[in-house]
Amino acid sequence: MTQYRILPESVLQIIEDREWSKLKKVEWPDYELCSSELAEHFEDLKGEDCQELFSRLPEKLKIRVFADMTAHNRLPVFETLKRNEKVRLLNNLDPDDLSEFIQEYDEADAQDIMTLLRPEEKEETEDLLQYPPESVGRMMTPDYMSIQKDWTVEEVFDHLRKKGEDRETLSTLYVCDEKGALMDALSLNKIVLAPLKTRVSDLMDETVLTITPEEDREVAVELMQQYDRLVLPVVDEGKHLLGIVTIDDIMDIAQDEATEDFQLQAAVSPLGKGYWDTRLSGLLKSRLPWLGVLIVVNLLSSGIIAAFEESLAIYVGLAFFIPLLIDAGGNSGSQSAMMMIRALSTGDVKADQWARIFFRELICGAMIGLTLGLMGAALGYFRGGPELAVVLFLSLFLILIVTNLTGVVLPFILTVVKVDPAVASGPLITTVSDALGLLIYFNVAVMVLGI
Repeated sequence: MTQYRILPESVLQIIEDREWSKLKKVEWPDYELCSSELAEHFEDLKGEDCQELFSRLPEKLKIRVFADMTAHNRLPVFETLKRNEKVRLLNNLDPDDLSEFIQEYDEADAQDIMTLLRPEEKEETEDLLQYPPESVGRMMTPDYMSIQKDWTVEEVFDHLRKKGEDRETLSTLYVCDEKGALMDALSLNKIVLAPLKTRVSDLMDETVLTITPEEDREVAVELMQQYDRLVLPVVDEGKHLLGIVTIDDIMDIAQDEATEDFQLQAAVSPLGKGYWDTRLSGLLKSRLPWLGVLIVVNLLSSGIIAAFEESLAIYVGLAFFIPLLIDAGGNSGSQSAMMMIRALSTGDVKADQWARIFFRELICGAMIGLTLGLMGAALGYFRGGPELAVVLFLSLFLILIVTNLTGVVLPFILTVVKVDPAVASGPLITTVSDALGLLIYFNVAVMVLGI
């Protein structure tokens, strides 16, 4: 539960005591501020309690809370509503929230829900659903405020008073021509500070950052972070304004993308939903295939050990240092992979810079290998003598160079072939590094010890 609370103490007590009838007397704070916090409380409620709380909320607060609820709470609550309640709720949701909700149903049920929408809302929702699931088009809202360049500031204010109440945001106003093509984006601050008789055209500089609806939503996150935007206009090929993406949606997407990367880094296929919204079969499906792949890759390591079985039998002391070597290689590979994945995701490095980075990391890996190689040599000398010290020094030196470069190069390769580079971290890079480390270790041992 959030540490900072907007909800009155009386509401928290009502929820804790389950005394739902007392909600009628509550004086609610700002709906926009308290809705997300109230939605969190539904996570701690079950069945009838969820329905009781939701049914007693003010109508406008219901809409905001419903949009903020997770799917495993939202769907059961929706199914308990009467038809007229469903109609009222759905037709008052923001278009992007409505399209997100409809995606939670299969195609047949989604069509049934579409029949509850008014023609205007249905058309808007169908327009959003035509775009790919992970695209900007799915998350945009058409509830923006447009103005014309020949208006005065006074006329803009009149327009805002008449049309502004139901818009997603008024922080940015969009100047469009008679065909709906975007000409400029003006901050409300700029409008407010201008004299009333000033023409909109006099305030324009025609510098506007836009994105297309087909673009991946991660690109929208990157643009808004890079240019510190609260709103991003979405345009088609003809520069016609289709909708806007707002910062609240971007923050949700950034969190979803971070969650997806964490899951990939742990060799878990992205769930696409919250943990509680995912069925047990979905959890198994996301984890078993990767674990199976890693077992197959691990066969390389066991195969390498088997191939050098005779060498191990002759010089048993080599086996003592296998965990040390593969752990060092795996850790080095994971470090470099994680560092490069993050740099690629933030745009700090570009895919075409791989050669420059390769040579830089070659030097870095050599310096790490030299330092840790000397540490390994000292340990090998005390455990097995000078020959084993040489084996450990050379092995660690080469292993740390190779695994460091592997961790750097693999994310670049995955980026080029359009695969999320996050899969290169964690278990995958560690498993690959293990096999490479063993191969280097035993070949060095054979050459130095003559076994």
